Amino acid sequence: SHTVIFHPNIGQVSAFGLACAGDQDTKITSYITVPQKLPIRFLSYNTMKQLQKQTLDDNGYLSSRNKSKQNDTQINQQNIQVIGIYAGGHQTFIRISLQAQPPDDYRTYSKNRPILELTLDFAIWLRHAPESTETMKEAKRKLSRMFNSEACLNGSFLLLPDAHYRTSSNNPGIDIDKVIGVMEKLRSCDPTIQNLLFEHIQSILLSLPETAPCFEALRIYLILPFCHIFENEDMLETITAPFAQATTRLKQKADGRVLDYWILNVGRNFVDRILELYKPLVIKIIRINPSSSKLAAQQYQVLLKAILELLKKVHNVSCNMAKPELLAYDAFYMKELNDSIDLKKDYNYWRVRQHIGDRSIISFCDYSFLFDLKAKILLLQYHGQLEMQEAIQNAFLHNFQTMFGAHVDTVNPLLVLHINRKTIVQDTVNQLDKQKEEDFKKPLQVYFNNEEGLDAGGIRKEFFLLLTKEILDPKYGMFIFYEETNTIWFSEYMIEDIALYKLIGTLCALAIYNLTIIDLPFPLALYKKLLKKGKIDLDDMKSLSPAIYRSLTSVLNYTNNDLETTLCFAFVIEREFYGEKREIELKPGGASIMVNQNNKQEFVDLYIDYIFN
Repeated sequence: SHTVIFHPNIGQVSAFGLACAGDQDTKITSYITVPQKLPIRFLSYNTMKQLQKQTLDDNGYLSSRNKSKQNDTQINQQNIQVIGIYAGGHQTFIRISLQAQPPDDYRTYSKNRPILELTLDFAIWLRHAPESTETMKEAKRKLSRMFNSEACLNGSFLLLPDAHYRTSSNNPGIDIDKVIGVMEKLRSCDPTIQNLLFEHIQSILLSLPETAPCFEALRIYLILPFCHIFENEDMLETITAPFAQATTRLKQKADGRVLDYWILNVGRNFVDRILELYKPLVIKIIRINPSSSKLAAQQYQVLLKAILELLKKVHNVSCNMAKPELLAYDAFYMKELNDSIDLKKDYNYWRVRQHIGDRSIISFCDYSFLFDLKAKILLLQYHGQLEMQEAIQNAFLHNFQTMFGAHVDTVNPLLVLHINRKTIVQDTVNQLDKQKEEDFKKPLQVYFNNEEGLDAGGIRKEFFLLLTKEILDPKYGMFIFYEETNTIWFSEYMIEDIALYKLIGTLCALAIYNLTIIDLPFPLALYKKLLKKGKIDLDDMKSLSPAIYRSLTSVLNYTNNDLETTLCFAFVIEREFYGEKREIELKPGGASIMVNQNNKQEFVDLYIDYIFN
């Protein structure tokens, strides 16, 4: 690559960069970092204009005394003016003039050379264009130029008036509503136009590179899916799947990441469109029976892989969307998977792959965001069964080895607990604390002291019920109960007693593992924290205590300047512990800091942070 520079004031042209093909005059073939003058003398526009003025008489004709000079000027190749320069590949082009002419100024926009844009006006004209031969030819010609060029599409639908000039890794510079509007008009065009669209989009998809030359070239990935051609399921192999392949082929640490930021920027419109187009295609491919050949089956696996990867990419982006744009938790769920695939068989594929590293077989467990609650419960139960079977087999194998002289103790294939009803919490803590990690994968069996009966599941359920009820008892002070929502949250006064909180976690795991339902009424904020789904804020308080939520919201919505004297709030929070009320400062010296219009947001943030964190 090389660069050519033109200095119009002095008529000088210089160049620098990689001269791999060599310069005709200098023969330089190395990389030049300092601009080098071209060994040709050019005249500036002002000099050329002055020279031309001197050769004309008062009537604008060549004077007899200057004819010889003009002839000399035309013959002398040094008296030429540069009006434009171009550099690309191994070539440099210089456009010249023998007459005074203003040089090209690329700082100003020339209406004589606009890029062809796909606009709403053109789409409307195309929709109602007369069916005459000449009109249709003109329509086809323009449409071909637009859809046969990535540059034309990337240069369309720009943010106005000049926001597209700020295109960056976070800003695509296009108006997605314009895209939707134009593509909707193209939907009802003449069938001949539809065929033309299909041909050119197919051609563009085949030409998309793994690495875009610049940010602007990535706009096409946001534009194309809104074309109605994508809605035709018969275009699976020619349009929709190739687009998914082209999108997921982008390098994730470079262009792929920029596209992620752009999807986040344009929001729900793009995500909803991808879900609308590609979720049905997953089921379509699964239900296709390519019995014609093994090659056909492999080809469909490749297409399915690309589509699933695209959905995964969009899902990862959607998880970071702001609340107004946030999708419903089940937006990606595909209930049809429960009947379309063997979930247990799919899980076995996934489990085996973890050991052998074979990625040739697609497992939907790699795309678990597609599973609904029913599928996840089934897989969780099946996983628990396999883990229990493995734990039992390991125990029997271990015990079998002891029969042949191995000096090791036998192990119980079950996780057995002997519990006194009166000391159920302490007994459970003591016995679970002695277990090894692998013991928790064994089936749980519970015996209550001095009580007969074999645990066939009923005693285990009673154990979980009694233990949960006991742990939630206010005498332990582990949780604060919110009557308005019937939910609980952790008490800040018992955080030091880690053993009891560890018991809660183990209790939940054992209950799930042994297919037992327990009632621990935590608000959604807990699961938001566990899944690291963003920062806890005021909206999360609504599911814990609507009263506190309303109170804090009223503070934020109060706009009068008398907030401090009207509400009389200080930076403190009142809490109750075993019937005793205490005031806790939300920040050092908070008791003497009153809430006013300047610090009310800080007060709310500290209040929320204290309760939840």
